[in-house]
Amino acid sequence: MKISPLLWSVLLLSMGVAPLPLSPAMAQPATIAISPDHPEQLRDGILAAFKAGQKKVVVPAGFYKIPSSNTGANLEFADLKDFEIDATGATFLMQDNSKGGVYFRGCQNVTLRGAIIRNAVFPLTQGTIAAIAPDRKSFELQIDAGYPATLDDPKAFDPRTTYYIFDRVTRRLKNGTYDYGSAGVARLAPDRFNISFDNPLGNEVEVGELSSMRGRGSTGLHNDNCANMHILGVSLQSSGGFGFFETGGDGANSYNGVSVKPGPKPEGAKADPLMSENADGFHSAGVKRGPIIENSMFTRMPDDGIAIHGEYQMVRSVEGATITCMRLWPGAPYTVGDRVAWVRKNGVPGGEAFVTAIKPLADGFLPPIETEFPHFRDNKFFFQLTLDKPLDAHEGDVVSNLDHTGDGFVLRNNTILDHRARGLLLKARDGIVENNLIDGSSIAGIVIGPELWWGEANYAKNVIIRGNTITHCGYATTGPWNEQAGALTILGTGDSPDARGHSHITIENNSFVSNDGINVVLDGLENSTFKNNKFLNAQQTANNRGKDRGIDTGALVWVNRAKNIQFEGNVVQRLGAANTGLIKASPKASEIIGIETGIRVNGTKSVSVPNPLDLQYMGDGAMRREVRDPAIIREGDTYYMTFTMWPFANREDDRMKLENNGSSPGIQLFSSKDLKTWKPENWLVKSADLPVDIPYKHRFWAPEIHKFGAKFYLIFTADNWLKPEYNTAGNWGAAGHAFVGVADKITGPYKGITYIPEGACDTTLFQAADGSTYAVMPKYDIFIRKIDLSNLGKGVVKWLGPEQKIVTCDDAGTLLNDKPRYLEGPWVERVGSRYVLFHAETFDNSYWTSAAYADNPLGPWTKDPRGKVFEGGHLAVFNGPDGRKWFSYRREQNTPERGTPAVDPIDFDAQGRVLTSGPS
Repeated sequence: MKISPLLWSVLLLSMGVAPLPLSPAMAQPATIAISPDHPEQLRDGILAAFKAGQKKVVVPAGFYKIPSSNTGANLEFADLKDFEIDATGATFLMQDNSKGGVYFRGCQNVTLRGAIIRNAVFPLTQGTIAAIAPDRKSFELQIDAGYPATLDDPKAFDPRTTYYIFDRVTRRLKNGTYDYGSAGVARLAPDRFNISFDNPLGNEVEVGELSSMRGRGSTGLHNDNCANMHILGVSLQSSGGFGFFETGGDGANSYNGVSVKPGPKPEGAKADPLMSENADGFHSAGVKRGPIIENSMFTRMPDDGIAIHGEYQMVRSVEGATITCMRLWPGAPYTVGDRVAWVRKNGVPGGEAFVTAIKPLADGFLPPIETEFPHFRDNKFFFQLTLDKPLDAHEGDVVSNLDHTGDGFVLRNNTILDHRARGLLLKARDGIVENNLIDGSSIAGIVIGPELWWGEANYAKNVIIRGNTITHCGYATTGPWNEQAGALTILGTGDSPDARGHSHITIENNSFVSNDGINVVLDGLENSTFKNNKFLNAQQTANNRGKDRGIDTGALVWVNRAKNIQFEGNVVQRLGAANTGLIKASPKASEIIGIETGIRVNGTKSVSVPNPLDLQYMGDGAMRREVRDPAIIREGDTYYMTFTMWPFANREDDRMKLENNGSSPGIQLFSSKDLKTWKPENWLVKSADLPVDIPYKHRFWAPEIHKFGAKFYLIFTADNWLKPEYNTAGNWGAAGHAFVGVADKITGPYKGITYIPEGACDTTLFQAADGSTYAVMPKYDIFIRKIDLSNLGKGVVKWLGPEQKIVTCDDAGTLLNDKPRYLEGPWVERVGSRYVLFHAETFDNSYWTSAAYADNPLGPWTKDPRGKVFEGGHLAVFNGPDGRKWFSYRREQNTPERGTPAVDPIDFDAQGRVLTSGPS
């Protein structure tokens, strides 16, 4: 986290110290109606229900425009116990974005369920860089339509804030950019500003790129000195500071299915928000028992995804078992019986003791101290601790409360996507980090280690990091000075070669995918294991993260200041040219087991296929390269492709006199030995050769071939445009009807081509692990139904059971605030014991592939929380030339090759999640 200590101080003082004023409702057990029509009564209505002895209050669905009334936060609750607030379907629109959203103080076993908490006014803004000064010390920012044009209002923005640069195409942080601290702002026009900087901007900042910055504001949801809180399905949007924040108390708070994401576009805006808030997605500070965060999603933050830590205080003097300490905030964060951990200023752990007495001291008890650690330079609050034994500490060392560091945390099945800084920043013990997807963290995916310079404790022990996927990390806001250089970094602190405070860290069964630069840094730890991890597509491009810190940036794994570390069973595939070694260790490391054998290079060959593919065909009297819905299947050593052929047309009266009545000519099979060059094989179905009354005479959209056992099945969309009665369904379809046929050879002939009743355009087939066959049909939403094709040769198709809806056409369960117009082009692939459902999502100006996952074909299916997995859609997955899965698709980028066929490899992690850098 990079929120200033001053801001944290203001938060704690304004929220955590002053008692809350009691609502009049708390003086009497009266019922106060809760309704979106009276949002000013929301808080009082909830408190009245609690005072009346109710165990649960239901907030009716709707939009609540919460007025600015309370001093500390928009909705404040104190001392609630054993109570539930069910706000499912309710959106709390905070009218004052300078205040926190929902604030709980001193509460126990309280559940908040289902609320959307959103600032009505964006606490940040964004725009396009319209010009850069010749000296590169300023740029002009054109504010996007609909976004706040208040950059020169000190109540909304600090004139010396931090700006970030986003790629104009991908809209994520631009590769190779940094944090840009502004020096001032000047208005040029109502929606245009000149932003000045102390230092010249690098060449990575270009006209036309996008920029956003941190504004002022406060936390979305704060649990202060609480215990056993249950935050379920709550979504924070456009928060002013941290998203979720917890401070002090016994903790063990659970957060399940929560999210931090951008809110909807402001009124009048065309561009989607670049950022979701102004700080960390989730921040836990000084809590006794760490949070349990599961099945949750965090994206577009300008800071860390999830941060958990305690607090260091600096030692000023020692007399026997009594130590005098100073800190940035008032009070002593200890109680009698708490454990104290002492760390020397060189980073070496010094020992532990128990608190037997606490004594507050006067403010400014001792004069300031000269120190290299910025956090401690302006400390003025003092206290004394008496311990159960002396510690040989000295002035400038630090201590922390081991019982308030967030130990026992659980982070499981979360998604952290496209944001600045670290996905996970952890400084606690006895934790589990399991099955998380960390995709697009600009500095690093996971960092474990204390930060003396920032006053955040502590070293980690007994932590399991298992089954996570870390991908596309370390690409921006970082550089050669950064010691947190690995996509996974375990880091000691201080400058001593003996600063080894981490121990018993287990790192196993993780996937590191498409991370350039060094992938793993192991420093400051001992007695730990690194086993059965997989590296894919690592170090394709050089990256100098950590070079100035003495880290060998060509190493896949760098080991420093470590002892008794065991490497075993790790595999790397498709290692890039920037790699110079698998495991490298500095002279400060010792007893490293498996340094030569702990990572092996898998023999999988690297295959490159240039896109677009070399394929041409005759369509509408001319040679064509454009296709729709390309589907490749591999049979033996040959690849076969079918696709929707030109013209990609619906039935139109004025085209009925054209060749094939203006329709695609049919389904032609193409083949290739190398995926690069394609030749025509034969026609599987050809309109000109078919009787006039056959129900599949025209259209021929989305043809696919599937092999089940020894049989090949051709499924496609078609109808007859000549007469309605020629169609089995009684009319030509708005998008055609589904047909399927069977053959003994991939080239046909396909027999028994039969109408699939109640099918749909783009219907696909797949075979489950038990041999059952299913049809997957997009009908706005996506449905599945078991189908019997055993008598297809006789023209008989039989449904087995009813159809079931499995994926809905909305942004529920994802990090999107962008509902697709409809879903199409499904494809199901079995990955291990799981099923992956790819499907295309159409938006107003783009076309994307998304995914859903299930352990059983009939569900339940869980959407990929990323929503838009990669650009392009209506794909088909096939067995590629390098032993892994590949997929075929139509290029979507706005280039001369748009609409041409392309292929790319695709990977899946241990949970079956899709891993890909996107279409090339």
